[in-house]
Amino acid sequence: MASPEEWLRTAIEAGAGCPAFPVEAPEKQLPPFVVFSLESEQPVIDATGPIGWIESVFGMDIYADTYTELCAISSGIRAAVNNFTGTSHGATIGHVSMNDTADVGPVKFEGRSQSTKVREQSYTVQWQE
Repeated sequence: MASPEEWLRTAIEAGAGCPAFPVEAPEKQLPPFVVFSLESEQPVIDATGPIGWIESVFGMDIYADTYTELCAISSGIRAAVNNFTGTSHGATIGHVSMNDTADVGPVKFEGRSQSTKVREQSYTVQWQE
């Protein structure tokens, strides 16, 4: 079954230049990396009912050792993902729009003395199978 998740992972990795993982990163994964997950999904409906498109909202957490790196990665993701249209991995993606972005870190990972910076981003993806 087609879905935008595989396109999103590929686009994040291309824009970020680091690995992207659905739902959670592997244990002991070192920054930089991105974790993304589906926050909500619903059919697109007009006055006559569902029109065959699905609207999915994806959130992502971006992890980096420095704030400069965090900013560069988030900008790269935005350039690769925002306003995308096309067909990828069996899904037709009609439009992608960035909803918001915010710094939420830092966090401490076990076994590391330095803190890791974290930024959240959210995107809405309209797509169909």
